[in-house]
Amino acid sequence: MVPLTRKIAFIVAFLSIFTNTLALADNQSSQERIEHFSSDISISSDSIATVKENIKYFFPEAKHGIIRDIPIQYSISKNGKTQNVSIKFKLLGVNIQKDDGTITSVPYTESKNGNSEEIKIGDPKTTVTGFQDYVINYQVSRVINFSPEGNPDQDEFYWNVTGTEWSVPITSAEASVTFPTKIDPEKWKFACYVGTLGSTSQECSIEASSENTTHFEAKWNLGANEGLTIVSGIPKGILTPTKENPVSNFWENVLPYLSLLLPLFVFIGLFINWFLRGRDPEGKGTIIPYYSSPDELTPTEIGTLYDEKADLKDISASIIDFAVKGFIKIREVENKGVFGFFKGKSDYELILLRRDGLLVEPEKEIFEIIFPRDLNEFKSERSIGNDMMDLMAEGKAKIYNDRIRLSELQDRFPQRINDIKTDIYDGLVKKGYFPKSPQRIRNAYLFVGLILAFLGFILMVNSASILVGGSIIITGIMVAIFGFFMPKKTVKGVDAYEKILGLKEYLTVAEKDRIQFHNAPAKRPETFEKLLPYAMVLGVEKEWAMQFQNIYLSPPGWYEGAPGSSFNTFLLISSLNNFSSVANASMGIKTEGSAAAGGMSGFGGGGFSGGGFGGGGGGSW
Repeated sequence: MVPLTRKIAFIVAFLSIFTNTLALADNQSSQERIEHFSSDISISSDSIATVKENIKYFFPEAKHGIIRDIPIQYSISKNGKTQNVSIKFKLLGVNIQKDDGTITSVPYTESKNGNSEEIKIGDPKTTVTGFQDYVINYQVSRVINFSPEGNPDQDEFYWNVTGTEWSVPITSAEASVTFPTKIDPEKWKFACYVGTLGSTSQECSIEASSENTTHFEAKWNLGANEGLTIVSGIPKGILTPTKENPVSNFWENVLPYLSLLLPLFVFIGLFINWFLRGRDPEGKGTIIPYYSSPDELTPTEIGTLYDEKADLKDISASIIDFAVKGFIKIREVENKGVFGFFKGKSDYELILLRRDGLLVEPEKEIFEIIFPRDLNEFKSERSIGNDMMDLMAEGKAKIYNDRIRLSELQDRFPQRINDIKTDIYDGLVKKGYFPKSPQRIRNAYLFVGLILAFLGFILMVNSASILVGGSIIITGIMVAIFGFFMPKKTVKGVDAYEKILGLKEYLTVAEKDRIQFHNAPAKRPETFEKLLPYAMVLGVEKEWAMQFQNIYLSPPGWYEGAPGSSFNTFLLISSLNNFSSVANASMGIKTEGSAAAGGMSGFGGGGFSGGGFGGGGGGSW
């Protein structure tokens, strides 16, 4: 007789197993899944496969529908070499099948997604729950392998029915393939595979359902990322290759390689365009020393005309020019670090001395940003920028001040710097040194280049043509680069440029090499100061300072160094270079800026789950 305790233990264990089984069944019944995946495939004698997929999908909670990805680009291994193969895909329609067998339409969109054709099914304005039976009809060609490895007497239809990229399990999967002729079991071969990508498991059944149709079915449920793959060996002579449209075939197979010539042709065109329209007119060709600014151009204009770019250093040099001309005084301020014991980053105070007599634009505009007049005297907000107007309205900034630190200009300059640069270019065009603004020319080429690069990127990501997309990207980059060489000067601009080179030579050449100079001005402190801003925009301030190291011995009245600092021309240049760096940082524009991924299926020599054409996967949305 069995003891009572053992009976109770047995009953408890049985109830536990029974309860866990019910819980597992309940969990599976409420899990998002494909309840049934069936594919009916009909292959015509010209090797076109018409596919009808029935995907019975279960939604445990509200979703819009499903996404079906079908690869159209493959990397296959053949004779030890990897080849890229593309199939032709044509979507015939998408519907929903009701329980009574009736077919109704359903909204869907079709697009390229990397190497796949993406079919997004469902209405973004409505949701569904429970079972939905989706019917997808499409045609594919180029899916017959007419020279399979190891089977020279047969053609091969190797098809990944479900795909191995579904993120949900598939309760049951089957496929039927109908051929254009009667099947002779003695001459035909069939195989099927189930499991994850690369699996060689053949837990699937194969049987003839009619004289020209074979049925395949997975024996067990398929988990997420598991699929059903089928292979049919077809005797030679039954199928013929699909006749290709010559125009379409040229577009798909030849044009991508011809596109590699696009960058070369565009380069030749850009070079011819530069040769005809981007070169400066010929000048005198002889550079002679020049002892002052050509045409009384300002340092900002000299720097811009010299390299055809309005740099921040050109604008900061104009502030030094203000000081040299007596409009302001520059005073170095020694910032204190932690607890006042450690020296912090240098700053500079600008002290207003006078404002009348500054007649040249855009220097007047730069000056007005540093030392604005009374608010009522402004003709437009553009004079100081919207941010400064708001600060003044809130009482957080003084309307008028006779001294300001460079670091405080960060509230004024950044939103105005592009306008200042535009005014510099436009001023030089107006004076006849450039036929067109170099800034606008560079921006035009940059815009076209970015558009081309963007289009090329879209082609690479969303289409089959990586070669075409890559060629267009390279072309776009080339166009943008050529934009930097396209600005040109006028005859007057070239003449001024050669004089600028003469000025640079005068500022650079040492005393022992100045024999060829005639009527050069005497070396006086005022000569050094007058040409110092020009030396800075031309990058030869150290060479200019070296010539005055034994002449310019006292600090200038327009610059006051840090308390206790010594003075010589090199220390002055070092300090002014640091001043320019701080000024550039105060005028700099702050910018903010961040990127994506994909996947691919393949076709191998041996049979395995996930091999062959077809495949892909999907999910809900």
